[in-house]
Amino acid sequence: MTTAWERLSKVIEWSGMTANFFAHHIGLKRAEIIYQIKFGKMGISLKFAQRVAEYFPQISVGWLLSGEGQMFVSEKATVPLYKAIESLHDERAMPEMQLSVPHLSACDCAFRNTDDAMAGQVQAGEVVFLAKTDVNALGEGVLCVVEHPEFVLLRQVAYVDGESLRLAAASAEVEDVVLQKADVKSVYRVVGRMIMY
Repeated sequence: MTTAWERLSKVIEWSGMTANFFAHHIGLKRAEIIYQIKFGKMGISLKFAQRVAEYFPQISVGWLLSGEGQMFVSEKATVPLYKAIESLHDERAMPEMQLSVPHLSACDCAFRNTDDAMAGQVQAGEVVFLAKTDVNALGEGVLCVVEHPEFVLLRQVAYVDGESLRLAAASAEVEDVVLQKADVKSVYRVVGRMIMY
């Protein structure tokens, strides 16, 4: 049996946010409730669990309240694997195959990395697993794929403000990219990586 904090911290970790950013993202004015749960001063109420599920519909309210069942509402058996990141930009692209990844239930798709811009963090040849998210859910340090009308990039968020974000490559030879959030077509958070031989 897990504690309320263990379950909530698992959701916060999965979201890729800090506790304070998570609280702000789900519409709380302050993160006090989260810290009350952390220190065991209160449990997770139905209202709080429903608020979390409103912003993260893949999270099971029942699991968040009791720890019974699965964290995610529906467990996906397979995810589409694309040959390259550019396939995410092409609606006609067909997946190379379907991968069975039971431990990555919050995964929407995967691609084979062919770029060296993130060498040191993500190697060329690795399979990168992605979960679709909202551009406003990105925090600094999050590894993500950003789809812009002109390109698709795997980068780390270096800076975020109300209207823009700066994406950094791991390679010093590759320049940072600054984008307006309004110009971002879609965004995916990296939820896993795997080397396939």
